[in-house]
Amino acid sequence: MTWSTKMMAMMLREFWNDERGYVFTTELVLIAVISVVGVVVGLVTVRNAVVQEYGDTATAVGVLDQSYRYDGDNHTGGDAIPGTGQFVAGSEYVDNPDACEVEDVAGQPPAGISISVAPVGEGT
Repeated sequence: MTWSTKMMAMMLREFWNDERGYVFTTELVLIAVISVVGVVVGLVTVRNAVVQEYGDTATAVGVLDQSYRYDGDNHTGGDAIPGTGQFVAGSEYVDNPDACEVEDVAGQPPAGISISVAPVGEGT
């Protein structure tokens, strides 16, 4: 065996028996798993908050009252030409509640939107 072959065999044996990298790799796997679990929980929380805001917005738009009214005018004096009555009709619109319109109840999901799912038995 030549000197370089002996040196290569000795380096391979040292590399094979070296356990210093094992702890570092295990730590990285553990950190990665904890990070992924944290990200998933965070995304679920963001999803729930977004659905809550959508429900609140839908309820707010649903309870907007768009009713209006203005009175007409009957003007026969002043600058009007004698014998001609100037008249403007009034108008009114009443916004009736929609059939699906619901009030927000404290402590309940907005607009009837529930984002929780009941657990089911696995393997049954």
